[in-house]
Amino acid sequence: MKINIQLFVSIVAASVLISCGNAKKTSLTTDPEKITLIGKVVLSESCGAFITIIGAKGKAIETGELLHPKTLYPVNLEEKFRKNDLKIQFQYVYSRAMSPENCEVDAVVSLINVKSK
Repeated sequence: MKINIQLFVSIVAASVLISCGNAKKTSLTTDPEKITLIGKVVLSESCGAFITIIGAKGKAIETGELLHPKTLYPVNLEEKFRKNDLKIQFQYVYSRAMSPENCEVDAVVSLINVKSK
């Protein structure tokens, strides 16, 4: 009986070690400052302006390769970028500010390195 328990413990320990060594390494990032996103500005009565993410440098958002919110309310969007359907590229950091009332977005952010696309 003692041998069976030792054998069982050995098998479990070996399985854990093997599975940890085979963990898939991925290049996904959730750090918004390390990836440049591409979005489309949308003007609305409830939000003023918000951004819909359509992709990132060479990757489509639909592939599931990006772990970012899909709609953003930017607290610092410059007036020159407040044009409906304007494509922009940018990075962002999360903001503690609240979104306007009745403005349903996934996140409130502050934009960095904004350029029209």
